[in-house]
Formats: sequence, C-alpha cells, structure tokens
Amino acid sequence: MLQRNPDYWDRAALRRRVRHPSAPDASTRMAALRTGQRTSAAPGAVRGGGRPQDESQRVRAKAQTPALTPFGPGLAQDRPPFNDVRVRRALSMAIDRQRMVDTVFEGHGLLAAGVPWIYYQDAKADAKDLGPWFQYRPAEAKKLLAEAGHPNGFETTLFYYEYWPQMSSQVQLVQQELKKNLNVNMKISKLDYTTYYGRYVEGKWDGMAWGFQSGHAVGLDERTYVYMHSKSSKNFLPRQ
Repeated sequence: MLQRNPDYWDRAALRRRVRHPSAPDASTRMAALRTGQRTSAAPGAVRGGGRPQDESQRVRAKAQTPALTPFGPGLAQDRPPFNDVRVRRALSMAIDRQRMVDTVFEGHGLLAAGVPWIYYQDAKADAKDLGPWFQYRPAEAKKLLAEAGHPNGFETTLFYYEYWPQMSSQVQLVQQELKKNLNVNMKISKLDYTTYYGRYVEGKWDGMAWGFQSGHAVGLDERTYVYMHSKSSKNFLPRQ
C-alpha cells in the first residue's frame, strides 16, 4: 500500500492511499479486475510482470500499452565477440520479433526497443520506426557476422529467470533463430531468482542474459541515462 506524501506540491491530485495487493493466482486477479478491486491483471508481486495468455484471451482490451519493464537479450559488450558492434547488429537482425508477438504472445504484444515509445512519440511505434538494426533481415545479418570474422557462427551462453511462462518460449525462439540464421549455438541456463538477479545486476557475466530494465522515468533523457549510460548504476550490462 502506498501512502500520500503530505508535502507533495499538488495536494489536490493525490489520494490518501493506494492499495495494489499481490495476487499470484490468475483467477483471483481476474475476479478482482472485473469487480473493480484492481485496475491491472498483472501479478503485483515485487518480481512479477507478465500476464499469461489465457487471461489476455478473457480480457478483450481495446488498446495495448507498452511495458515499462522490458525484457530481452543482454550482451556482455566488454568481451569478444560482443564487443564488436557488427556482431551485436547481426544478432539483432537475425531475430524475428513479429514472429514472437504472433506465436508466443498470440498477437497480444507490441514491438518495442530499449526505450518504450511513449517517451519519444505520441503513437505506437512500428518496426520501421525502430531503426535499421531492429528489422528482421537474416541474409544481411549473416553477411555482417562474416565481416566480423564469424562466417561459421560461434558458441555462447544465455542465462535467465522465468518471470512468467512465456519467457521460456521467448528464449527458446531466440535460440532457434540464431542457430538457423547465423549458426550461433546458444546454450541456455534457467536459474532460480536469487542466482539470476545477483548475477545479472553484478554486470560481470559472460555471454548473454535475458535481462531487464526496471522502473520509470519522467522523460526521455532520464530514461536513456538511467538504463543506457555507462556511469548509471541501473545499466547492468557488462560494457566497454
């Protein structure tokens, strides 16, 4: 439960308190959502974030909103092969994100990059708005990886924690596409939460992680700095 700050400048805008109870059970969340006891179908736990697809099927939302805690592949950019920008770009172009939306999330998803679109434009972002390296171009990805000195691909690892059931399917889809398009063999390790979180935020790991950005910001500059600047304490990726 959140309590009102009596010293906040806009006193009229604040409620006395806000309650958002944790409800791990999906049926309990949905019942509370329908009766107005909750405004979100998300679990509400400290580590939670996803909404299972059976819930999405039952709640026919008219609009989709971007997640402010995005997850995706994080790379150890302070060591080979990921310290080469060509490798990072090749991996990005080898992943069919729209396929992930259509299959893993059954169409209930939005394409998104590192910074949610609500921070820099008024309308939902399309794939074309997210830059050349975001596009699914496997032939160009393979050529770029060869130029970086890996014509036959390479081996790497990825560790993750399953925050929600679809996350394992996401990771496996990325594994399949990197193998098919670039001959990159990615060994997956599913960890318990404590091990995963400790390793990820330490920022000293090898290979890849299915990482996250957690939290909010008041504007684009703050959001970009918090999660991408090399001096920020919330930029967990190993970096040069």
